[in-house]
Amino acid sequence: MSEAETSPTARVHAGAPPFLVVHGDHDTLVPAADARRFVSALRQVSAAPVCHAELPGAQHSFDVLRSVRFDAVEVFAARVAETGGGGR
Repeated sequence: MSEAETSPTARVHAGAPPFLVVHGDHDTLVPAADARRFVSALRQVSAAPVCHAELPGAQHSFDVLRSVRFDAVEVFAARVAETGGGGR
């Protein structure tokens, strides 16, 4: 399989669910630019919420241990549940 076939960006579609993309800007496994491209592509076609947080100094496994900064996931999920996932 080619990189284009395995990239999440290749699977972006108008019916995508809400997304919260949290990415470290020092990720050595998946470049932060890849996450930015993915978010941009989603925002162009999806009516569902697409939120992006790029964490300064964070690596790929920044969320191994629970932290205050990662509580945003729970806030995002609660907000999406309240609104039924629609809108931006």
